[in-house]
Amino acid sequence: MGVQPEFLPRIQRSQPRPAKSPRGLSKRPSFRRQSHSAAVELPEDVRALKQRILESHPAKLTRFSLSHMRHMAIPPVLIPDTLNDRRAVRTVVAGKSVPLTMHMWENCKRKTKHLDMIDEYVTYR
Repeated sequence: MGVQPEFLPRIQRSQPRPAKSPRGLSKRPSFRRQSHSAAVELPEDVRALKQRILESHPAKLTRFSLSHMRHMAIPPVLIPDTLNDRRAVRTVVAGKSVPLTMHMWENCKRKTKHLDMIDEYVTYR
C-alpha cells in the first residue's frame, strides 16, 4: 500500500510553517490579546441607580491624556511668560529641573553635548 501522490502535498501544506522571527509570529506578548469577558448582567436596582446617575451627570467622564494634550493648539491653562519664552531652557518642578514646554524641550535637545565621532581609521588595541 502506497501513499497517494496528491494526498501527501496537502498534508505538508497544512502543517504550520516556522515563524520568520526568532520570538515567534509576533513580538508583543500574548497576554495583551486576551479576549474580554462578556458584560456582567446587573441586578434591576443597580441598573436603575446607574441610569439615574448617568441622567443626573450627562457630561462624559474622560481621563487626562498627555498624548492628546500635546496635540492641542491652545493650552488648558495660561502659561506664564517666563516659562513660555522661546529661549527658556528648564524650570524647577517638584525639586527637579525639567523642560516644561515644547520650546524648553527643543532648547534642551539642541544644547545636549553629543559624543565625538570615531573615524574608521582609528584602532584601539
